Amino acid sequence: MNEKKLVRWPYLFMGFMIFLFIGLIYAWSIFVVPLEEAFGWIRSDTSNVFSVVLIFFSLGSLVGGFMTKKFSVKFIVRLSALLLMAGFILSTRVTSLYQFYITYGVMCSTGVGMSYTSVAGAVVKWFPDKTGTANGILFVGFGLAAMVLGWFVNLILEATGWKMTFTVLGIAFGIILMLAVHKLDAPGSDVVFPETLSKRKSVTVFPDRDYTTQETMKRLTFWKIFIWAMFLCAAAYAVIGSVSPAVVSVGASLSLGALATGFVSVFNGGSRVLWGAMYDKLGMRITIMTVSTVFIIGSTLAIVSVLVDSVVSVIIAFLFTGFGFGDVPTVASTTINKMYGKKYYSANFSVYMLTCIPAAFLGPALSGVLVTASGSYFSTYCMMLLASVIGTAIALTIKKP
Repeated sequence: MNEKKLVRWPYLFMGFMIFLFIGLIYAWSIFVVPLEEAFGWIRSDTSNVFSVVLIFFSLGSLVGGFMTKKFSVKFIVRLSALLLMAGFILSTRVTSLYQFYITYGVMCSTGVGMSYTSVAGAVVKWFPDKTGTANGILFVGFGLAAMVLGWFVNLILEATGWKMTFTVLGIAFGIILMLAVHKLDAPGSDVVFPETLSKRKSVTVFPDRDYTTQETMKRLTFWKIFIWAMFLCAAAYAVIGSVSPAVVSVGASLSLGALATGFVSVFNGGSRVLWGAMYDKLGMRITIMTVSTVFIIGSTLAIVSVLVDSVVSVIIAFLFTGFGFGDVPTVASTTINKMYGKKYYSANFSVYMLTCIPAAFLGPALSGVLVTASGSYFSTYCMMLLASVIGTAIALTIKKP
C-alpha cells in the first residue's frame, strides 16, 4: 500500500504570511511623531498607547487560545480581521487620546492577539519533529513586519498622512487575512508525522504527556518561564516601540529613525529561525542563557551610547536588543509545547502571553514616564539593564516541568 506523502510546509507559509501582516503592531514607533504633531500628544501619551497595545494583544491572545477549543482557526482569524479593519478605520475618526486607546489599542491589538495564538497553535501541530525551527520561521514573519512592510507604510505616511495610511492598512488587513487563512487548519488525527526528536537523540528530554491548562498553571517551571520572559520583554518593549523617536532624540532624521526601526525588525525577525534551530540542536538551557546574555550586552551598549551621544552606537545597541528579543517567543512557545504537550498548547501558550501585560507597564509605560520627566532615554536604558539581569538570574533556575 502506498503511503500518502505528508504535505505540511504550505501551512507554515500561510502562518508566516499572517504573522507578517499582524506583526505591524511592532511598527508603532513609525506613527509616534506624526500623531504627536497632529494631536499635540506628549511622549508619555504615545508610550501609553503602546502599553495598551501590548495589554490587549496579550488579552486577545488569551481569548484566541481558548477559542480554539470550540472554533476553527479560520473563524478566529476572520473575526480578528474584522476587528483590525474596524479598528484602523475608526482610528481615523478619533478626536481624543482615549478614543484612540479604544480603536487602535483595544480593537486592533485584540484582533492581532486572537490571530497570534490560534494560528501558532494550528501551525506548530504540523511540526512535532521540528518544533523550534517551525516556531522560529513562523515568528520571523511577526518580527520582520516592520522592515518588510514598514518602508511601504512610511511611504504612504509621508505622501498622504496618517489617516489615509490607517485606512489603507485597515482594508489591507481585512482582505489579506481573509485570503491567507482560507486553507489553514490543524492536522487531523490520521496524519502520520516523521519520528520526533524526543524519540531520537535529544539534548533536552521532556515528558511525553499532555498537561491541561489547569495542570500547567500549577507547575513552578511554567511561572519561571513566564517571569523570565516578562523581564526580557519589558527590556525589549522599552525600546521596540520607541526606536524611531529614540534615534531622532540623538540627532537623526525621521527617515533614519524609520530605517533604524526596520533594521531592528530584521534582527528581531531574522534571528528567530536561528534561535529555533539552536534550540533544536543545543537544547533549552543553552539557548535561554545565550539570549539572556545578549540582552545584557544590548542594554549595556544602550547606556554607553547615551554617554558618547552617538547615533551609530544607539542603533547597534537596539540591534542587539532586537536580536535577543527574537528568541523570547520562539523559546517560550517551543518549551511550552515540548514540556506540556501539544494537545492543550494553544490554551497554555495563551496564558503565557499574559506576560505582555506586566511587561507593558515595566517597559514602554515606565519608559514614557522616565523620558518625559528627564528628557533623556538614559534612565530607560538603566531600567533595561536591571530587567535583563533579573531575567538572567531567573533563567539559571529553569529546569524540567
